Amino acid sequence: MAAKQAAAADNATAVKITSFNVMAALIWRCRALSLCDVEGNKDRVFTMCYAVDLRSRLNPALPPEYCGNAILPAYASAKCRDIEKWPLSKLVEMISEGIERMSNEYVKSAIDWLEINKGIPYGDCILTSWLRLGLNEVVFPWGKSLYCCHVVNNLERLCWMFPHVDGVNILIQRPAEEMERFHFHLRNLIVAA
Repeated sequence: MAAKQAAAADNATAVKITSFNVMAALIWRCRALSLCDVEGNKDRVFTMCYAVDLRSRLNPALPPEYCGNAILPAYASAKCRDIEKWPLSKLVEMISEGIERMSNEYVKSAIDWLEINKGIPYGDCILTSWLRLGLNEVVFPWGKSLYCCHVVNNLERLCWMFPHVDGVNILIQRPAEEMERFHFHLRNLIVAA
């Protein structure tokens, strides 16, 4: 992960590089290319959606006693051929731009859109991060948990990121052929680092 962040930092402009942004870019590339391999269509547009916490982006800010979700989906979209040829830093930049788009005005506009359209737009891949939930820090009477993840994944497009002692765990549910291609592209990215 550190090598991927360093490579992205070398090529990036003034974007915020986080573990989430780098992992989201890796997942976006591998999911898009694996689906395009199976479909045989490099001109297909692939959209990655990911949840953004709005608490610090609202004006006025939500009060500390507010209890509940305050998230909206951000997105990054591109043709598979572009996702394949662009450097990882470009994909990290696009993920970061999706997060930065979440201004107070954007949130108000999204709320208006949701009231009219009734529902959240879905992308080809929906990424949810549990990296900062702290579930891996909970100490039970017998000690810390060895592993923590979502139990059921009913939505095939959904992808989860969980913290792990040595990095990040990713939970993805795809058809077998597409999963083989996902592994192929992920291994190639890791070897290239």
